[in-house]
Amino acid sequence: MLIVKVNSIPMITLLKRNYYLPLFSIALVVIISQKINVQLPIWMNNHLNDFLFLPIVFKITLTIIRYLKIENTRFIPVKILVVVTILCCIWFEVILPKFNSRYTADIIDVGCYFLGTLFFVGIEQPYLLTFRKPNNYKNLN
Repeated sequence: MLIVKVNSIPMITLLKRNYYLPLFSIALVVIISQKINVQLPIWMNNHLNDFLFLPIVFKITLTIIRYLKIENTRFIPVKILVVVTILCCIWFEVILPKFNSRYTADIIDVGCYFLGTLFFVGIEQPYLLTFRKPNNYKNLN
């Protein structure tokens, strides 16, 4: 297996440490662009922030949990990831469109929320994709 290293740090470690800042910056640029009426491509205007939302939320949550627990081996259980993703889909795609015209019910957005969750899992908790727990696995319990 080829592992790319930058300054003797494996690339996946850099991604795990630093992926949230560029994602947050991209989401912020999209939001600001929408507020000042900049014309964005349809996929960026309608779906990019839906994809980025949950990885950012999960990363902030995981960082807070790790800080409070004073351990770096805590993971978010898959049940919580799935429940939060479903609740976001219900909130943003079923409930909010009934009360605010800014929100529209769109099945593609639901897919973006789930893809965002898979992205988070692939970066932060890749063992979930292999169905094996790492040796240092500790649940949030």
